[in-house]
Amino acid sequence: MQSVMQSNKNIKRQNGFTLIEVLIAALIMFLVIVTMMSIYQGAMLSSQKATSALVLPQNAMQVRTLITEQIRVSKGQSQLSGSGQVNGIGFEWFAEKVAAGRPLHPNNIDWRVGAGFLVPYEGVGGVPVYLWDVYFTLSYRDTERRYEFSELSWHL
Repeated sequence: MQSVMQSNKNIKRQNGFTLIEVLIAALIMFLVIVTMMSIYQGAMLSSQKATSALVLPQNAMQVRTLITEQIRVSKGQSQLSGSGQVNGIGFEWFAEKVAAGRPLHPNNIDWRVGAGFLVPYEGVGGVPVYLWDVYFTLSYRDTERRYEFSELSWHL
């Protein structure tokens, strides 16, 4: 009988967790939760950056087409600018006429890289041709990307 009572006392002593054990378990659980939250936050940030990195170049050609159309309908201006939105992406652009001339005959063109293909426009023969430097910035969420290109236009 006495051995049964002693085993009951041992059972009662092992019936729960001490305060230290509970605090250590809570601390470990807290550290796991904080670690998981920071991993989740990092994954979300990476996902947003990847989305922005894909969305801007995908829409750059559409914006470039809009700008090209504006340049081709302009007459007599040496600078143009504008802004707008395409597919939820904001854009601002600026274009400056950097050269005017008439195209050379294909037999007279110097085809080396960097060689010119326009001669000064003297008002005689040929269609006047204008070379523009164009700069535009696309904005999506917290990301901005700047692009530039050259555009050739003419007016009949």
